Amino acid sequence: AGLADAERFDPAGIPADRSRAAHWDGPVFHDGRARGTQRDGRWLWLYKERSRWWALAGTDALLRRGGLWWVRQPRAWLLVHDGKPWAWRAFAEWNAQGLYQPDTGTEMVYSRDFRRVAVVVPGHGAQVYDARSGSLVASLPESAMPRRRRPGVPAADLIPPWDAERAAGPR
Repeated sequence: AGLADAERFDPAGIPADRSRAAHWDGPVFHDGRARGTQRDGRWLWLYKERSRWWALAGTDALLRRGGLWWVRQPRAWLLVHDGKPWAWRAFAEWNAQGLYQPDTGTEMVYSRDFRRVAVVVPGHGAQVYDARSGSLVASLPESAMPRRRRPGVPAADLIPPWDAERAAGPR
């Protein structure tokens, strides 16, 4: 099973089981702390360690926390949303918080009161939704979006001299 399959599965519905022997309990296979279930034709392995649930989705290990699945990426835990890893981050330029999808640059920026969420897609503008109902509140074309300063590569004179050769890259 992949991230999207795991995301749709809530292990809270799996009954506790004291038997260590491998057996089927309805649609769930139990084998000690390991559980297995079929999700849309794909197999999803789950493990319970104390009060924590873990899952194996493809090559990713996921952790269930706060009713959500989190996936470990290099140097960070990312939230699984719509089957993809998203980073929770602060958007300092808007004094807001939200999610950032590293692969696409898409941002979900919540209003300070968390009642509205803007989905900003690079090159396509933004859609603003009511966070509770999901209804569309407003659309902003790319041309109406405020210009945002993105961090760039440091100028060569800002690179320490002892690191200049490495910063120059391969020859």
